[in-house]
Amino acid sequence: MPFLDFKNGSIVWKVVYYGPGLSGKTTNLRYLATLLGKSHIRSISGEGERTVFFDYLPVEFPKIDGLTPVFKIYTSPGQVKYSKTRQVLLNGVDGIVFVADSQKAVFQNNVDSLAELRRNLADVGLALDGLPVVFQYNKQDLPNTYTPEGLDQLLNDVGATSLPGVAATGYNVKETVDVLGNQMVERFFRARQDQILEEITNMEVRRFVDFFKEEQKLETLKWLVEHGDDLKKLVEQSQGVLARVDAVEKAVTTFNKVLESFNGVLGKLQERVTAVESRGLLGLFRKKPSA
Repeated sequence: MPFLDFKNGSIVWKVVYYGPGLSGKTTNLRYLATLLGKSHIRSISGEGERTVFFDYLPVEFPKIDGLTPVFKIYTSPGQVKYSKTRQVLLNGVDGIVFVADSQKAVFQNNVDSLAELRRNLADVGLALDGLPVVFQYNKQDLPNTYTPEGLDQLLNDVGATSLPGVAATGYNVKETVDVLGNQMVERFFRARQDQILEEITNMEVRRFVDFFKEEQKLETLKWLVEHGDDLKKLVEQSQGVLARVDAVEKAVTTFNKVLESFNGVLGKLQERVTAVESRGLLGLFRKKPSA
């Protein structure tokens, strides 16, 4: 997780560009530095201007909740002899960009580097599928290269976001950082949300315990704990009873409506009989009283 630097008002994420030698990690950072107006990036280089230790590029973004996000971006040295340096560099990493060389002739270098990345992460207690990761398939402008789709099938078994790239021209250089940055920020706030919810839950539990601190209430709490299963069954049974009561109430309501309708019809019939009697039509059929 990122480092909260309250003294300087910033959230610091550590990003490592990883991949085989000459895959384009340093080229990515140099282009990004130029794009952001950085005059230079710090580096320690060896033979042929290849990165030996790391390039460092702090990238600042708009504030979030009063804190300024800062991405400290490093590249790992690609040469085989610097494997220990790469392992140290991964300690405390928050996000990884794996820069793969798309050329078919050097594809095995990608496989070896990715396998080493997994081992080095395991040594510092991390895993590739547990971190924000972006695969950048660099040098897509060169001939005899694998397609991004093909490289996804060959390398990306963690389902990470992947982008084709041409670091030399800047194609998808900034986009790679943007995608990874969004993943890291989202992961941070999701973890922060879970932490807040846990704090609220713990607070509610403490309040519940405080409520039962008196001896009589503690006895009640003890009884509730001991009879938890019985109470659960009672609640389930009560729910069944309530459902049956609801069904009976609905049946009674329906019956009352039918009865009301029937009484209405009966009343109207009685009114008609009364009206006929008043006209004397039924009087003809009545038995006359004896003299």
